[in-house]
Amino acid sequence: MWIVGVVLLIVAVVAFFYMKHTRSELHAMIGTETLSIPQLEQYRQASDEVGGRGAFRKTAEVVGAAHPGPHGPLKAELSKTECVWYRYRIDRHYEVIEYRDGKRHRRKRTERVAEHTSAQNYAVIDEEGRTIGVDPNGTKPDSVEQTVNRFEPHRGNSQSIELFGFKLPTMLGRGDSTIGYDYKEWVIRPG
Repeated sequence: MWIVGVVLLIVAVVAFFYMKHTRSELHAMIGTETLSIPQLEQYRQASDEVGGRGAFRKTAEVVGAAHPGPHGPLKAELSKTECVWYRYRIDRHYEVIEYRDGKRHRRKRTERVAEHTSAQNYAVIDEEGRTIGVDPNGTKPDSVEQTVNRFEPHRGNSQSIELFGFKLPTMLGRGDSTIGYDYKEWVIRPG
């Protein structure tokens, strides 16, 4: 009975920290100002005047249409969608077989295989035709569109190892096997 109490306590602690993280993100979103391009330009000029040329940074919301930078539109890696910004993540789901106390135990696990966010600059053009450049490095844009969300089961012989071009059956080891791969991608389309 005490095991159930410990499990419930662990679940409560995890839920508390998740709620706290979500709340801080919500407060950051609520606290973010919506500024016009001329207002941001005034802040940048003031920063330049006090000696911070090129160092101005401000988290703000700017409403407008996204347009590609001078390099032209991008192609998202997974969906090949034309966009100005993209991010993708690939996770491998696998099963581990462990032996404890003479018994065989299966555990499902996930590991991040790949993750990438485009780093090319793009522009936002407001209703009056004013333009501001966006450096997406380290940002989490709002209003992104999820273009890929699929799980593909693994279709291979997970019970073999390739060595010098020859496939050898695995006879030793813990018996890890891939279940499949989870592909996710998000984009901001032009306009």
